[in-house]
Amino acid sequence: MNIWVVIYYIRINIAEDVLRSITRLFTLGVVLLFILLLVALTTSGSTKFTGRALTLIDPSYAKDHMPLIASVAEHAPSIWLNYFMDINYIIVLVPTGFYYCLVHKITHGKLFIGMYGVFAVYFSCVMSRLLLVLAPACCVIAGISMSHLVSKATKAIRMAVIGKEEEPLA
Repeated sequence: MNIWVVIYYIRINIAEDVLRSITRLFTLGVVLLFILLLVALTTSGSTKFTGRALTLIDPSYAKDHMPLIASVAEHAPSIWLNYFMDINYIIVLVPTGFYYCLVHKITHGKLFIGMYGVFAVYFSCVMSRLLLVLAPACCVIAGISMSHLVSKATKAIRMAVIGKEEEPLA
């Protein structure tokens, strides 16, 4: 609550363009600090990426460098049957949902859900146990798809029955 009050106080007393510049500078500083900290910890040997994490970045890493990780069935790449058995018929609506999220009338929320879906699909392709990450994304994206499809279907039915378009609300 105190942080919100401080931000509100700063917004009232500083011009909008100056505040926008300060926000961008602060965000850039935090990102650079995070990257420098990650690089410093990795190069010093204090922390290292595990074989599982490196397998997500490079799918051939475990096969080439760590055969024990590659031999576990959960770490194998997914096959199409896994998608259908785990996600069922919702998988049919997901491509249409991606269209509505990433192409049709883009908003920040739709873009976030679309990118979450894209990353979840990639990670689930690399490792079959990560289908658990894909399932919520598929549900939300299929819901967006179904919402748009039902909206268009009801509009077409309304036009066929009534013969005129819906009047916008005032």
